[in-house]
Amino acid sequence: MKQELHNIREYQIFRRIFDCGSLTGAAKKLQISQPAASQALSNLESRLGCLLFERATRQLIPTSQARVLNYKLDKLFEVLSEISKKNSTNGNVRNSLNIAASITFANHFLLPVIDSFQSLNPNLKISLEALNPATALTLVLQQKAQLVLMHGHAFISKSANVGFEPFVVSESCCFVPRGHALQNRDNITPSDLSGIPLVAVPRRHSFRIELERIFEQAGAELKVIAECGADYNIAEFISEGVAIGVVNSFPAKQAMEDRLIAIPFEPSIRRVSYFTFRTDQPLSLFARKFIDHAKTHVVETSHIKLAQDECDFFEDHFLL
Repeated sequence: MKQELHNIREYQIFRRIFDCGSLTGAAKKLQISQPAASQALSNLESRLGCLLFERATRQLIPTSQARVLNYKLDKLFEVLSEISKKNSTNGNVRNSLNIAASITFANHFLLPVIDSFQSLNPNLKISLEALNPATALTLVLQQKAQLVLMHGHAFISKSANVGFEPFVVSESCCFVPRGHALQNRDNITPSDLSGIPLVAVPRRHSFRIELERIFEQAGAELKVIAECGADYNIAEFISEGVAIGVVNSFPAKQAMEDRLIAIPFEPSIRRVSYFTFRTDQPLSLFARKFIDHAKTHVVETSHIKLAQDECDFFEDHFLL
């Protein structure tokens, strides 16, 4: 036998009829026609197999079954009200999108993405905060940001209610100034850089640890003369001609391609960037659309690979 599904609209109409005591009053309150209200009540009575109201002159009198049903519906409408409150207070998700990102992503990738997304959603208010990764992730936990974009999963990746969606996979590259002796190489290896002054991220980053391991295995000297916390800052340093460096290519490569030459570094150090969000509440429609829009932007404007199935590439430390 086919099981009838519950119809919340019928329950809403029933509740209004119960409160008003008439079809006319209920229809007026709900801004529907009286025949529509009558049909909904008839459908509900038919599905429940009982009479809910005694018809009297200009009045509907609830039966005992109606009173029991009305009592049981209190819990249903309490839940529905709670869901509505959560959705309406969760960062005003219907009208706004709050994004946080590491400084490199905020300044050198997200601005054009946000601009094009805004043009598609002119009534949406978008805010962007450029912060260090720990602070940015804190905003997600405090429900002050719906999305965070950064490399790696950070030290709170195992925290409850924090989820990660892989965004792109990027390879390492060596930045050299134009006119440098290595600029025409198809790729750069540790042997090519042995003893050459380099700028690198600090050792607290997993990228630096991996770079040291690769140089050690190749028997090459890693000569770091300066450290910068972000790939783009390293690129700025290199553009002054002081040194060269090995960095994560995304998004620094796109930001500096008019000033520096990016040459693939081998063996490559692969890194995955992620959108981070809370998992104890539904991701807003605009947040989901923005993630999809960012992926489309990458596909249309670069050769970076989307990280659709790269969930195992989480890192142990931040990499800006």
